Amino acid sequence: MRHNDSHSAAHETNSSLTVEDLLAIYEIDEAVANSNPVTSIAIFDDVLTAATHYRAMQTKLAGRFPGIPIFGMFIAR
Repeated sequence: MRHNDSHSAAHETNSSLTVEDLLAIYEIDEAVANSNPVTSIAIFDDVLTAATHYRAMQTKLAGRFPGIPIFGMFIAR
């Protein structure tokens, strides 16, 4: 997964991106996606705000890899 645009960190601004905003800028690298069989996916997120990035990534990946389990790994302080 990669961004096709840059943006400020959600915890550094008052105007955070929505899941829909992030879906528009996230891209799946098809060369990587097709390089090996995918049996499960783990997404790491820092949950400093509302897990918006996780939700957008999960949505994008679930659309590309239907039926593949997607797990969230969250780092919090």
